[in-house]
Amino acid sequence: MKKPLISIIIPAYNEEKLIKRAINSIKKQTYKNYEIIIVTNKCTDKTPEIARRYTDKFFDLKEGNTASSKNIGAQHAAGDILVFFDADSIMSENLLKDIRQAVKDGYIGGVCRTYPDNNKLKAKIYWWLGHIYNYIYLLPHALTFCKKDVFKKIKGYDKRLYIAEDSTLLRKIKKKGKVKYITSSYIKTSMRGHEKKGYLKWTWDVASGYILRYKRYKEYEVLR
Repeated sequence: MKKPLISIIIPAYNEEKLIKRAINSIKKQTYKNYEIIIVTNKCTDKTPEIARRYTDKFFDLKEGNTASSKNIGAQHAAGDILVFFDADSIMSENLLKDIRQAVKDGYIGGVCRTYPDNNKLKAKIYWWLGHIYNYIYLLPHALTFCKKDVFKKIKGYDKRLYIAEDSTLLRKIKKKGKVKYITSSYIKTSMRGHEKKGYLKWTWDVASGYILRYKRYKEYEVLR
């Protein structure tokens, strides 16, 4: 039986320094039946130029936000499983295999464990606490996956949102069926925003942004 195709959708804004790292982690996956879709948005660096080297499914938007970019990627996805993956992160080598297994086991979507991409103690403590929190509330960070038919049923990402679009999507997915928190595999994600703003300020902004997401459409600051 042919293994299902997984469509990996990467939205990117000015990620010339990190996007190759993300793509290389995909290429090292033990599960090989995947496609990469990259959607850049209003970049002022070489991210679009780099993205074109790695996929034929490349789209360069001149307007919109991250939610819009992810929806565009999903519209062009050929896979039955969608993986939305941040350009500043990397995957452990068995993550796609574990996502495929989760869907095979009846889960319609989910997230995975997150680690920092540096060895600072405060970053490790931050994501250790995040790991415990995820067991209770299951929140997305730099990766969210779901079945494409479910994505269509819930009408994808809310393109009005400039923050908490992943959390809002996952909340809608939960209403349609079982969701999985994968801990056997993981991602490592950039801590740039936390370091620049401060860990407490970053966490507060994300939490309050989720609560007030429909009242603060364009107040989200992109940190690079």
